[in-house]
Amino acid sequence: MDILKNLKSPYLPQVFDFVQQGGDVYTVMDYIPGKSLKEVLSEQKNFPQKQVLKWMDQLCQAVEQLHTQEHPIIHGDIKPANIMLTPKDDICLIDFNISGDFEESDIIGFTPGYAAPEQMESVARRREHRKLQMQQGTVQTHAVAAENNLSVTVKEVGANSDDATVISNDATVVESELPEVESEDATEIDMAADEDAAPHSFAVPASDGLVSPAADALPQIQVDTRSDIYSIGATMYHLITGQCPDAEHVRPVEELAEHIEDSFAFLIMKCLERDPRKRYQSIQELHKAVLNVHKSSVQYRKLLFRQICIRLALIAGMIGFAALAGLGRVRMGQEKTEAYDGYVQAMATARESGDYDQAAACYQEAAALVPDGAGAALEMVRSLYQQKKYQDTVDFVERSVRDIVTDEQTLGEIFFLYGDSYLEMEKYDAAAEAFQQTLSYGFYNSQVYRDYAIALARLNRSEEASAQLEQAIQYRLTTDSVYYVRGEIYNTLEDWENAAASFRSCIGSTDNDYMKMRAYLMCSRALEQGAGTLEEQRALLEEARAALPMEYRNAILEELGQIYINLSDASDDPQYDLKAIEVFREIIEDGWGAYEEYHNIAVLYQKNQMYEEEKEILADMLERFGEDYRTYKRLAFMETGAQVQRPGDDRDFAAFAEYYQKALSLYEEQLSGNQTDLEMSFLTELYRQAVEGGWITE
Repeated sequence: MDILKNLKSPYLPQVFDFVQQGGDVYTVMDYIPGKSLKEVLSEQKNFPQKQVLKWMDQLCQAVEQLHTQEHPIIHGDIKPANIMLTPKDDICLIDFNISGDFEESDIIGFTPGYAAPEQMESVARRREHRKLQMQQGTVQTHAVAAENNLSVTVKEVGANSDDATVISNDATVVESELPEVESEDATEIDMAADEDAAPHSFAVPASDGLVSPAADALPQIQVDTRSDIYSIGATMYHLITGQCPDAEHVRPVEELAEHIEDSFAFLIMKCLERDPRKRYQSIQELHKAVLNVHKSSVQYRKLLFRQICIRLALIAGMIGFAALAGLGRVRMGQEKTEAYDGYVQAMATARESGDYDQAAACYQEAAALVPDGAGAALEMVRSLYQQKKYQDTVDFVERSVRDIVTDEQTLGEIFFLYGDSYLEMEKYDAAAEAFQQTLSYGFYNSQVYRDYAIALARLNRSEEASAQLEQAIQYRLTTDSVYYVRGEIYNTLEDWENAAASFRSCIGSTDNDYMKMRAYLMCSRALEQGAGTLEEQRALLEEARAALPMEYRNAILEELGQIYINLSDASDDPQYDLKAIEVFREIIEDGWGAYEEYHNIAVLYQKNQMYEEEKEILADMLERFGEDYRTYKRLAFMETGAQVQRPGDDRDFAAFAEYYQKALSLYEEQLSGNQTDLEMSFLTELYRQAVEGGWITE
């Protein structure tokens, strides 16, 4: 608090004095008008990026004042409730109740959701340490009493597990409030000699130095300034998404805040890394990133990439110059290694920002320098897999990795992604072989065993799949994944009821949207194979449609559209066709529309004699996808249907004839690919009948 008295910042309260009166201490400081950001959040769910960036800049300035003192101060409790928003729309960081000296690492509490993982762990470990100390101290005290012929009565003073404070997302939890804390105060011990002796009463403090071996063995958890950086990221995450992050599984910020730029999203997620070494390493580094976040735009990344390439080209030139100048192989090797590492780092930066063309260009340069380099090969595999180019991933591994890279740890990760690519392509034999190869390189983790088990289940090798699942569980496979793999194994055994139940459990326990999407699809198929009804499938997929973000809805919507078509066929209710059209249009609006979705809509319009709507969608198809015999075929069928609805004298099949001739010409051009179409035979028969009936003159 003496340090706070000397701080001058518009974003920290000015502390003027400390006054002691009797047994109380009072702090004299600025009155901060306004509301806390917690109160503001309750009024407005989230805030625009420009506003959040402004507050983050100010918060960094406030925290920088704390962290850059001769004895750095860790605030320890940065959260919306401890940030005031003044009438001038500026912030002020308040509440230093649990702040501590960095050198002592003596933070004594945390707020769930905003505190760094290491801070929560540190408080829990300190509490456990103190509990063991107290237990040891009590034992020693009993021994002293026995030696002096004293009787001992122990009375617990302070909090116990019965009155522990309930932890909520907005509550700051100090050590004394954690469940099962024996006491924050001393343990009071009354000692008395025999009946003739005068009683003695004294207290044994928790820090009496009597530490048990178990307490000494507790690993130390370092809480430092990077813990405040995590809390800043968590606070900004809440402000821009309207949700407090889940420390166990932080959902990507861009999934909850579609308006956020990728550069700012990256900045927040870097603050929220569980491993402190992966966060910004100082408040100055974070503040610089905030001030320059605009430079992380696509245009800036491209400029930066060009600068990296120029720098690397200069290094490459230096390599040649060094060789010509006779500086020796050692110098040349160092320059070559530096250039190669620079290209690999540039690849990672480009891949993380989604600039895959730049990543590929960097790979070419890196491979030219070090053809058997493991780092560049791994980054290229990651890039291809991240783009969902599964066949390209497989081809690259077989062409450029299998016989070149020798580092086994790198090969393990490469073959894991290689196996997952085969799994996505539904080539389960190749996937299983790749996962087996992954394990042979010593690349063991729960995901490898999980995906290996799925591949084996798809191959109907249920016993082997179960064995791999057990291995995955040994490596702490998450609960949602366990349910999912069990569902796959039940599918193999054709136990559809348990399969559906397992996939349902996966859906209920996972926060991973991709896994949730896969579980919904597999549950639907288990219902289809078992005793489930079309209506049950429809309800399940509608639930998925509402629950999943746009990027994971496409496969759900495709399946749901087909379910509505099946319901229409089973009931002759045209409302189901209209529902199917609505689903296919949603796929298009989400940006996933391919030819098939448009074609399905056209067929459904024709089935329901909605010819004007069909003509509009077919015209759109010609504009988007170019000339295709299937589009002209649909136009020809549409014209026959529309003309039949007219009175005989008003029928005109000229447009039908034109569409038919165009469809036939395009169809015959592609027959070399042996793609036959029975509908074209039927259309030809309609044309022949129209000619014979005099409706068309050739």
